[in-house]
Amino acid sequence: MTRRGRGVLAIALAALLSGAASAWPGSTGLAAPQSQEVAPAAAVAEQPAAQGATAPVLTLAEARTIIEGATAFARARGLAMSVAVLDAGGTLISQDRMDGASILGVHGAQGKAMAALVLRRPTAETGDWPQNEPDRWFGLLNMFPGQVYLAPGGVPLRVNGVVVGAVGVSGLPRGVDDEAIEAGLAAWEQMRPGAGQ
Repeated sequence: MTRRGRGVLAIALAALLSGAASAWPGSTGLAAPQSQEVAPAAAVAEQPAAQGATAPVLTLAEARTIIEGATAFARARGLAMSVAVLDAGGTLISQDRMDGASILGVHGAQGKAMAALVLRRPTAETGDWPQNEPDRWFGLLNMFPGQVYLAPGGVPLRVNGVVVGAVGVSGLPRGVDDEAIEAGLAAWEQMRPGAGQ
């Protein structure tokens, strides 16, 4: 065996022996870890679970009520639109595109709802931002590219002061989008105590 081969063999043997020594109980002179007592399952089950404050949740049934109220408003006037309802995290709960409504309205309704959700205010209040608050206007568009649409027709949804989602309407004449939302909110407020407050 060559000198280099013996050196490699010696290193491998030393590594093997040191690994075996550390695996053997009591060989290092260190005390073995003491076993910890485990609480019986019954004792754990008796302890109350820690819970924080819970936020109200917007249900599919509520989203459908808002959408149906808004579409009934548009239908009664011979108009067609798209309407979308998002939850508090910005996820789509439900959306409708009425017969004859523009394909653009599908994206517009979600974008208005998302803008209202992020801002926690109606999107109609952002109309003067390009001139008076361009930093906020362009900042929001850059932070949420392709997700927000800053035009009237988006409103946050609140239950007892807590934002639970947002609704957006697109495809109606300017200002009429918000009227359709009001009709949807009126239907929702009859269904859910504290809604709209």
